Amino acid sequence: MQQRGKPVFKEKFVELSEALFKVNHEKEWKSNALQLTTLVLALGIVCDINTKCIFDLIHDTSEETLLGRRNDFNRIFFACLEKMTPSSATTTTIVTSVDQSRQLNAIILLTCLVRSLFGKKRLSQFNIIDLLTGLDKADTSMGNLISSLEPLLHQQTTKPYALLLAITLSAGNDNVNQNSFNGYFMHHDLSNTLLSIISDDLSSHKEVRNATMLLSMLSNYNKYESRNPYLHALSHYKQDSTLEKIMVLFADILQEMTWKYQQLKDEDESFAKGLATYMSGWFPGSAKTPYVDIDKLESLISFPPVESALLPLLYDLINTNSHFILLLTRSITNHKKDANKGTLLLPNLLTFASYIFQHNRNDRSFVYTKLLLLILLRLCEEPALLTVLANQESHKVVRLCCQRPPPLPKSKSPRSLLCTIMDDTILFIKHNMRKKLDMATYRLSFSVIHRILSFLYKRRIRLDYHWNELWCTLTAILHFSVIHLDTLKAKPQDFHPFLSSLLRLFNICVVHGEIFLHDTKSFDSLFYEIIRASDDFMALSHYVTESHLVGRKGQSSGDRSPPLSGHSFSNLKIICNHFKPVLDEGMETHQIKYLSPDQVLALIQEHFATLSLEPVDKLDHFTPYNEIPNEMGYFRYLLRIVVGDYMPGLYQ
Repeated sequence: MQQRGKPVFKEKFVELSEALFKVNHEKEWKSNALQLTTLVLALGIVCDINTKCIFDLIHDTSEETLLGRRNDFNRIFFACLEKMTPSSATTTTIVTSVDQSRQLNAIILLTCLVRSLFGKKRLSQFNIIDLLTGLDKADTSMGNLISSLEPLLHQQTTKPYALLLAITLSAGNDNVNQNSFNGYFMHHDLSNTLLSIISDDLSSHKEVRNATMLLSMLSNYNKYESRNPYLHALSHYKQDSTLEKIMVLFADILQEMTWKYQQLKDEDESFAKGLATYMSGWFPGSAKTPYVDIDKLESLISFPPVESALLPLLYDLINTNSHFILLLTRSITNHKKDANKGTLLLPNLLTFASYIFQHNRNDRSFVYTKLLLLILLRLCEEPALLTVLANQESHKVVRLCCQRPPPLPKSKSPRSLLCTIMDDTILFIKHNMRKKLDMATYRLSFSVIHRILSFLYKRRIRLDYHWNELWCTLTAILHFSVIHLDTLKAKPQDFHPFLSSLLRLFNICVVHGEIFLHDTKSFDSLFYEIIRASDDFMALSHYVTESHLVGRKGQSSGDRSPPLSGHSFSNLKIICNHFKPVLDEGMETHQIKYLSPDQVLALIQEHFATLSLEPVDKLDHFTPYNEIPNEMGYFRYLLRIVVGDYMPGLYQ
């Protein structure tokens, strides 16, 4: 006798939902839709929302079928909106647990519907609004929806669900700037509500991050086209306690992401320890340390970590909020025992930057690498902050990534954070030289260094730093440019500003280096590296002369870098021409083919007094950074990347 299989149990919610999407007859659909909304919203305490069921059903239903059910989706939307709003006009709280359950189910169901509809590629923004509210009622209904979110975001029980709905509405299908739902957020400003969630001690870890992400998305929505209330609020916000909590938030996020990078490779592993680890794999039962080949693109596909999506808010605060910069400046010198983790924000930022700069191997990492360079650039335009960073009392030990050779010299004693910023830029320059060089991003790194050198020169500060690392790095990218000149010069609108910015670094060091270099040996080693790179300077000078460049010819109208001309090479050629006969005479005197580095340095010291350089004005001048117009396209693209990174983990 054949045994019958047990019937598959289905929730009442799933059963009705499936029936709702299977029927073709209008009357039958309405009956099922009514049963579904009644069950979920009226008897919410009995039946929970099965979001996977709804999501899968809408995913498997054609766009044409969905559009044919517009009236029924409207009914579900308005039923949800009604239950989300307190029934009494005089109270903003839900009285009974049944009412609260209905309210939560309404939020969850609406979130699932919006998310599912945005997932349908052939549904336009107008289609989705029409399905939810009807085009004739869109402005009023969507306005009511956004208004109803504010009290829900203030209530502890509904806060996480309301945040999820708001982020889903704002993110759309990942193109925030093209999402018309965000227009309703602009007319119903929730910035103070979101900031209060971040500052609330009762907000969970996830709620704070979701509020941060939502605030970041909304503050970047069409910010170049019209006044953005969220960005305005963020720029003028001055409540210390909240801003300090944001500093703690990002200090923690940066530390978490750095730890994930550190799991790729043990940077402190000695040769003996590495050999023991390798040999332990020969014996059965031994614990094997997972090996990750950091040179394979597949190994870094999940890097940088998705928490990087929150970094645009940190950029916006640094770029627009002077009070936040003030608090950040104060945090550097805060040595009190009860100081919060916000004091670690800048050190943690510099540590994380060193890891992402060394592991910049895919499009995502490039986008975040550029964001970090922009953050460093803005920080280096704040004189008060730089003054504190240069002060000996604010010296710190900051760990930098050394997972890829060659590592920078390790410093075990505290030093100026200006040195750490310089190290970060050197790591970027060293580890991102590729045939398809992104010259615009390299110019950012040059600009960061230039801001620091200009500050040191103006304040007459001598920075104790391993300057020879900078000289070797700059001559390395110079030599790279000569080798790949045919490729680079094909894009003169990028190459000329790139070369101009690089030469400006050499010139400010040559002309003003005696003021900010901490010893004469560092100055001598600069001349040594310039002499070694004389052929490269001559080759590029010849290219500039042959190109007949005059002023800013070959540069885009929006470019703010100094003009490139043959005059940019004048002092560098003077140095090479001055010391070449001296070195030739030295080789002849010692009857050797090549001089040792020590011999070259000795000759530089001996004949330095007879060197006469041309005066150059305004080497320390720069045009302050501005997003508009050069970075507008980048930030629009960044917004799509961060939304794509953050949203998948939102519903887990």
